[in-house]
Formats: sequence, C-alpha cells, structure tokens
Amino acid sequence: MTRGSRAAALMFMSVVSGTGACGRDAPSPSATGESVKPSASSGGGVTPLSGVELAAASDAVVAYYAAVAAGDCPALAKLVEPAMSAVDCKQTHDDWIEHKMAFDRVVKSAPDGREPRVALVTVSLVMNGPREQLVRVKSVSGAWRLQP
Repeated sequence: MTRGSRAAALMFMSVVSGTGACGRDAPSPSATGESVKPSASSGGGVTPLSGVELAAASDAVVAYYAAVAAGDCPALAKLVEPAMSAVDCKQTHDDWIEHKMAFDRVVKSAPDGREPRVALVTVSLVMNGPREQLVRVKSVSGAWRLQP
C-alpha cells in the first residue's frame, strides 16, 4: 500500500469509525474565521484564505465524495494528495456502498490557521444517521487536494 493509499484509507476509515479527520480532531479555526497569524518572531505571516478559495476547497470535497460514490478512480487520483491507487479507490468505493454511506452537505469551511494554504471543511455524511466529518484540504499547485 502506498502512502497515498494509506492516507485515503485513513480518511475513509475515520468516517466509518466516527472520529475526526484521520482519527484526530483538529483545533478550531479562530472565531472570526481568519487564519491565525504567527507571531512576529516566527518570521512570516499567514495570508487568510479568501471566500473564493474556501468555496473552491469545499467544491473539491464535494467532488471527492461524488467520485467515491461513483467509483470514479481517475477523479479520485486528482483529488487526493498523494494520489490514491486504483486498488484503494475500488476498496474505498466498495466500503462506501457496503456501509450505505451518503454525502449530505458542506456544513462549513474555514482556514486551518496552522498552515497558510490549508482549509478545514466540515461535511455532513449519512451512515446509520447523520454525522459530521472534518476534512483537511490543501492548495497544491493551484488545485485543492484532500490530505490526511
């Protein structure tokens, strides 16, 4: 199993088990929705993500769940960083079907605050009732990719 395959499997299993992204909860972004600025002593600033960027990150998450439900491995390979293997794509799709999961909606999206080009997108999924899942999405070379 490749690193990308493990990451994708962890993302899916965190949904099945009901834990946060990859089995851990991320700290909440600031109350204002803006990225947390590092101190002057850290040597740099974090530029807050714009509303357009947060919407694009949310769109990538919606596309991910649509691709999982459809078993669209080429699309999944483009949405997960590092890319998901075809074997893991099939397993993720089969697990999605077996657990009768469904994507409901994006609940909210916010800058991570710890890393400049990362958004945290909270989604509502349905599996034996509704549950929320936190998904980490990073801008990589101009495209939003889901990450563990």
